[in-house]
Amino acid sequence: MARRRHREFLNFLRRLDRELPAHLDLHLIVDHYGTHQKPEGKAWLVKHPRFLRHFIPSSSAWLNRIERWLRELMQPRPRRGSLYGVEELAAAIEEYRQKAHRNEPTQPTQAAR
Repeated sequence: MARRRHREFLNFLRRLDRELPAHLDLHLIVDHYGTHQKPEGKAWLVKHPRFLRHFIPSSSAWLNRIERWLRELMQPRPRRGSLYGVEELAAAIEEYRQKAHRNEPTQPTQAAR
């Protein structure tokens, strides 16, 4: 979404609630950004116990790496594009992997010797 406010977060949760089967528990991995901790969001989550929040540790470098990797994955696609399902995501990951593999150096670099 264009903005990262608690309203957008709540809209996202409501969309997940509508579109995903009711019998599934949904595990949300979120950071400590204020959007994920507003009283309105907390109240909504209490009423929807299938949504389980898991907070990442503060200053998690691995999350930054994942976000960077996903940004690179979406780079050849139209800006603000979406993947519409697991099959598209898998195809995009494989395309990225193939591209990254082609770009690997064939000779060891000076530093690696």
